[in-house]
Amino acid sequence: PRECNFRVPKRILYASNFTEGDLEGIHWIMKTWAPFEAQIDILHIHSGSKTISADQYAQHLEIADGLQREFPNITILDKEGDDPVEALLYYIEEGEYDLLALFSPLKSWWERLTHKSIAKQVIKLSDQPVLVLK
Repeated sequence: PRECNFRVPKRILYASNFTEGDLEGIHWIMKTWAPFEAQIDILHIHSGSKTISADQYAQHLEIADGLQREFPNITILDKEGDDPVEALLYYIEEGEYDLLALFSPLKSWWERLTHKSIAKQVIKLSDQPVLVLK
């Protein structure tokens, strides 16, 4: 729209589950937005009702530590929430972020039919811009 003005986001929230695609997305975000000196926070939402194995938890900690060493300016947030969409909308508003970025893997037709897309739900409900990486 003509009335829409572009402004460089100063605060970016990247929703991550620490998958391989997420790590590629984080690297892309860091390289793309670093020249603009944007503050980038990585948010991992874990479910309070679902537990992950000790091995998975250790792997998440190892990945988070590696990201902190590689990109010392990022902040990694580990928050609890049973509904990831609701939690993302809450944290993007509470943190006053300018942009939400997330990775959405390519899915087969069966997966698209049987699984809800977090990215689509967030796009529909968020008042902030959403960048979806594939």
